[in-house]
Amino acid sequence: MERGPEFRVVGNAPEEEKEKAIERVEKNLFQHLESLPETSLEILKEHEVPKTRGERLLINFANAETNRLLLYYGLQPYAIPEENYHLLPHDTYHKEFNEDQHSTGAASFFRQGIAIDAGYSRKNPIKFGEISMHETLHLKSHFSLEAEKKGEETTTSNYREGVSVRTSQKTTREGSPHTHFVGLHEAIVSEQTRKSLKRMMELPILKKEKEHMRSEKTMETIRRISEKSKIPVDEFYWLNEEESALGLGYYEQRQVLNYVCEEIQQELSEEYKTKDAVFSVFLGAQLTGRLLPVARLVEQVFGEGSFRILGNMTLEKENTALILDTLKKMRSKNKNG
Repeated sequence: MERGPEFRVVGNAPEEEKEKAIERVEKNLFQHLESLPETSLEILKEHEVPKTRGERLLINFANAETNRLLLYYGLQPYAIPEENYHLLPHDTYHKEFNEDQHSTGAASFFRQGIAIDAGYSRKNPIKFGEISMHETLHLKSHFSLEAEKKGEETTTSNYREGVSVRTSQKTTREGSPHTHFVGLHEAIVSEQTRKSLKRMMELPILKKEKEHMRSEKTMETIRRISEKSKIPVDEFYWLNEEESALGLGYYEQRQVLNYVCEEIQQELSEEYKTKDAVFSVFLGAQLTGRLLPVARLVEQVFGEGSFRILGNMTLEKENTALILDTLKKMRSKNKNG
């Protein structure tokens, strides 16, 4: 079997059970179709949309770009096989994979597969590239399982996905797990996707789209939309024929992340020359699973308990606004105290 990422398992289950759990996930990655249940295979056989040459090239870019990042952090690069990416009609995608009508792609850490809403992503190759990059980065982030022995049975569940952490089976009631750092997780992935899109736009297959986005007419329209929406120009990656600009997701969560990075950089400017240098620490935590360096930075600049506050950020706008306000107050207190 091809060498892939280092999956980890925590919990009180015997080592033999933990090894079996890792083997299952590795099989899901490198023998993906063979590992799927019969019901999933039937859905794919009936509904899956064949990939175009351009879509395959964009998947290749997502794999190459994420491998560049893995290598930077000293991690093993590997390719998620093309067969693990499933393009499905809009209705099938939302019925079978994600009921959230705002969702355009979903990564399954346990199944090691990615489902993409073809009805949305095929409107423009940049959309498909953005979704592929985002979900590939999710799937190549740190992943660990929890295996707990309860009587004669071993229960296995997702435990760590990137920086996000689920409550342990030991401390949560059955059926009611809670996940911390969800908002930060998506903010990191989306912010890196934004950075990677600039590299993606240099691909020859996107020459026409690149020329369109760099034309003066397009830029003038985007500047007008930016001024009206109060969203920066570089947040918009496509302008369609109806002059509706498309921007990256999780904008509010990324505002919190960028604020935190800016404050850390200003406070520790000798060590971190740019805001991107601070963001690199957050991305490292997402890919390696090592949260301590980030926790230390946040607590040093914002004060005790601030990392826990950041961990409470969800995907809701109201919650995110409250988190930002709280962190600003903590920063002011820590700076003046």
